[in-house]
Amino acid sequence: MLILQMLGIMVLFSALYAYRRVYDGFQTESALASLTQETRAQKSYVAEAQARYENTRAFRHDVKNHLTVLDGFLKAGNIGQAQTYLQKLDAATGELSFPFTTGNPVVDILLENKLALCKMNTIKLDVSLALPSTCVVTDLDWCVIFANALDNAIQACKKANAPGMIHIAGERQGDYYMLEFENTCRKERLPAPGFGIGLSNIKTVSEKYGGFMTVERNEGKFVLSVLLNISIRPEDISLHIG
Repeated sequence: MLILQMLGIMVLFSALYAYRRVYDGFQTESALASLTQETRAQKSYVAEAQARYENTRAFRHDVKNHLTVLDGFLKAGNIGQAQTYLQKLDAATGELSFPFTTGNPVVDILLENKLALCKMNTIKLDVSLALPSTCVVTDLDWCVIFANALDNAIQACKKANAPGMIHIAGERQGDYYMLEFENTCRKERLPAPGFGIGLSNIKTVSEKYGGFMTVERNEGKFVLSVLLNISIRPEDISLHIG
């Protein structure tokens, strides 16, 4: 009888272990599938950044020609034509510039688009960071972090009974880069929610680069922190997935 009971317990533990493995595999597969869908949605930012970059290169290439035209107007005494030409150049450069300059044109495009949403909802967006110019973090992964963090922050600001504010800061800390997203939220205490798809995707990216994600909510303020190992070797990235 004792042997049968022991066998029964072993079978039960084996079944529980197998279930746990299947559940973990399902969770990981769902997270990766969600992340894949998210990165596909961010490709538009990459394409737009590439187009903006090419337009900027073309404009810089033609700067000497523009100066020659202006010089010709001024030498001929055509001040009015020179002013009109300068106004057109100013409009052209305005289309090429970004409201925020992070050092990554893809993120700059994303921030420009999110700024428009903030203005529509009277939310103040403040950005103070310089992303590392060379690291293994891909443009799509940067987009996953910034897009999801900002979408969540904008939604929280819209629900808060206070002026909306979003502040983004970042700094290098040795081999790591720390990002912090702070935004207005409702002051009343709510049950701690589980991570939604947006935060889960950010968490997946942070772990992909050997880092982690934390969230904190206190007195009408929500803070999301993301730590990434920007010195990790490309061949080691896959070891942190899952």
